[in-house]
Amino acid sequence: MNRRYYIKSVLVTFGIGATSFATFEWFKRNKPFDFGQLEAKSEVLAEIVEVIVPTTMTPGAKDCGVHLYIINVLRFCMNKNEQEQFLNGIEELEADAFNYFGLPFIKCSKNEKQTIVRKLAEKTGFNSKLLNKIRKKIIGVPFFTQLRNLTVEGYCLS
Repeated sequence: MNRRYYIKSVLVTFGIGATSFATFEWFKRNKPFDFGQLEAKSEVLAEIVEVIVPTTMTPGAKDCGVHLYIINVLRFCMNKNEQEQFLNGIEELEADAFNYFGLPFIKCSKNEKQTIVRKLAEKTGFNSKLLNKIRKKIIGVPFFTQLRNLTVEGYCLS
């Protein structure tokens, strides 16, 4: 057996594998965000913001079009990673609704929606301020915190 040939073939195979992985990751990171997915979740987002700021004697967040404001902020003011994290958060909330109650979030009752959003809020942070700061630096702002802040901001601007 020729050792030089074997070592060269292992190095070439490793080089091809590393190059293809790097190329795949580059395309994955530089792929434009699909706003069609976010706009398809507009109805779900409207129901979520309605749970955060419900309709009372004054119009709620859904009536004020806060969900449209959030979509515009995501489109024009946030980077791709924040957009994907937000979309993943909505999908996680929908999965929780289906796991807890066996229904899509839109078809859940008002109390069920409040329960789902409350559980999402409980999962958001740690008890330690230091751990929350570290998480914010490494991963970014948690989905529910970002959603709550954008909802209040959009409601106050409406």
